[in-house]
Amino acid sequence: MEYPAGRTEPILLASSSPRRLELLRGLGIDMEVLPSDVDETRFDSLPVGRRVVALAELKAGHARRLGRRSARQARD
Repeated sequence: MEYPAGRTEPILLASSSPRRLELLRGLGIDMEVLPSDVDETRFDSLPVGRRVVALAELKAGHARRLGRRSARQARD
């Protein structure tokens, strides 16, 4: 599998959206799916642009922690 922009590892997808997964796979992007179980309503009071960024950062951090945990478990 080719990785975008010179990447050497799959992208972490912190989403459980089947459509998003389908679209990215259709583009030939390899990814590891680590859906984040976060409360998306906590940012409902923010303007849409800021809400999107805040949710992306929260989900990315959650997926990163899950990924590290999974990698440690695979090594043990």
